[in-house]
Parts: sequence; C-alpha cells; structure tokens
Amino acid sequence: MEKELSALNQLGLLRSPSLDTITQHIDPAWIEQALQQTGTVSIRHRRLPAQQVVWLILGMALFADRSIASVMSHLRLYGKNPGTPMEQPPTPGAIVQARDRLGEAPLQQLFQITADRWAQQGHTDQLLHGLRTLAMDGSHLVVPDSFDNAEAFGIPRSGRSLGAFPQLRIVTMLDTHSHIALRAQLGPWTVGEPTLAKPLVEQMPPDSVLLVDMGLCGYEKTDVESTTHVLMPIPDVESIGFLPYRGASRARVLMV
Repeated sequence: MEKELSALNQLGLLRSPSLDTITQHIDPAWIEQALQQTGTVSIRHRRLPAQQVVWLILGMALFADRSIASVMSHLRLYGKNPGTPMEQPPTPGAIVQARDRLGEAPLQQLFQITADRWAQQGHTDQLLHGLRTLAMDGSHLVVPDSFDNAEAFGIPRSGRSLGAFPQLRIVTMLDTHSHIALRAQLGPWTVGEPTLAKPLVEQMPPDSVLLVDMGLCGYEKTDVESTTHVLMPIPDVESIGFLPYRGASRARVLMV
C-alpha cells in the first residue's frame, strides 16, 4: 500500500492542485473568451471580478469537500482590502452576489470551449473513413433535496409515493476516442431524452458521424450539415432502404 501511495504522490494525485496547475489545462484566455461571448465581463473594478468568480466555481467543483472560504484561500483568489494591511477573503454575502451576477451562461460557454479545445488535441488518425466518431446517450442524476431543485427538475414517482430526491435528465454527446463530453443538455425529469437529444444533434461538428441508441432520437429529419451523419437502429420500414445491422431481423441502420 505504501508503494502505491508513494507512486500516486509522485504523480501529484495526492496533492491539491494550485491555480497554476489548473491553468495548465484551462487557459485563462478561454475564460475571457466565454465572458466576452456572453457579455458578462466585469466593467467596474471589483474585488471579485467575473474571471475570478469562474475560477472559484471551478475550484468548488474540484474541492467539493472544502468550504468556499477554504477554496478561495487555497487558490489565492482574493487580493488585499483597500486600507487594510492583511489579505482578507470577501464576505459570504459578497460571494453570493458575485455568483448571481455571473449567471450560468459563461459557464456553459466555457464548457463548450474547453471541450472543443481538448478534443482538438486528440489524435487525428483515429477517424472512420475521414469522419470523427461521436456517441450520444442519456441518463439521470440525483440532485440535492431542496424545494428549488424539486420545483425545477421534479421528483420521480414510485407507485403512489414520490421518490426520495429530485432528479434531472441529461443527454451527452461524446467523442468516442477521447471520451470527452462535447455537449450536454439537461432538463427536468419529466422531459424525455429525445427532446433533449435533438439540439445536440444539430450541434454536431462537421465531418463527423454520430452513433445513437434506438429511441434516443426521433426518426424525423434533423437539421444537420451535409458533412455530418447519424447512425441509428430503427424499426423495419419497407418504404426506406437500409443496411443490415448485425443480422437483426427487426433493426436496420439509417444514415441521415
């Protein structure tokens, strides 16, 4: 056991990453780009400008077992108070206000930017006849039990009673080589996966082919570029030509 722990420590996996370490994977310019594209760049001089708030939220995800104050201290996300000799973190109320000002849009934009950049760093030789292979699937996640979450996402029923926790539905589109989640669509528990999947199909990158499970997408024509393709097993319909799919008698492969 000591040898395994020593090896993990040498790889840095037992040490909490600093802000400098995180910026090796998330370029600060990407955060600036996300803020610019969503119109959320801080214009006024603040102790917690928008860019620092984004780093704070990323830190809260990486160090979920720590308090917000501890995360800010570890990442050194606050400067000196004017007129005070020592560094002091912002008050909890100031942090809440800063997160409210930021909103969700820049974080969603940053997710897409980082996914695209990381995927571009993948191996270009992992292509299928010149096409990038993608996959899409749906699932559900349990979220903390609160009135707001229950109202926003809903609570599934079990027989005559409600479940224990609110749940949300999520559909993700992945790069099959790097396993990076390129896009994700979340919604209430009552929204079906095909509804969440449709906008993801329309966001497919050029020169790609998407593998989809039966039932995840509707069979109607989707708005995709001419260089993108969708592969899915569909029921046997005699009016359309199909390719055999693993010898199945009731399933065929449709390329859109």
